[in-house]
Amino acid sequence: MEQNRKYLAILEDTLEKKKDALQNILRITKEQSELAKADIYQEEAMEQTLNAKELELSRVNTLDEGFQSVFDRIRSDVKRNPEDYREEV
Repeated sequence: MEQNRKYLAILEDTLEKKKDALQNILRITKEQSELAKADIYQEEAMEQTLNAKELELSRVNTLDEGFQSVFDRIRSDVKRNPEDYREEV
C-alpha cells in the first residue's frame, strides 16, 4: 500500500505538470491569435509559436502516457480499497 501512495503522488505531480503544459498551450494560442490579427504578418514569430506549441503538445502526450502507465499499476487496488486512499484521491 505504501508503494501505491507513492504512485498516487506521482499521478498528482503528473497532473500538475499537465495543467502547466495546457496553460502554456493556451498562452501560445493567444499569441498566435494576436499574430494572425496583425496588419503585417510576422512569419518568424508565428513559426516560433508553432514550435513552442508543438513542444507543449508533445509534453502533454508524454505526460498522458506516463500517467496511464502508473495508473494501470494501481487501478485495481485503489478500486478494491478506495477507503484506504480516500485522502489521496
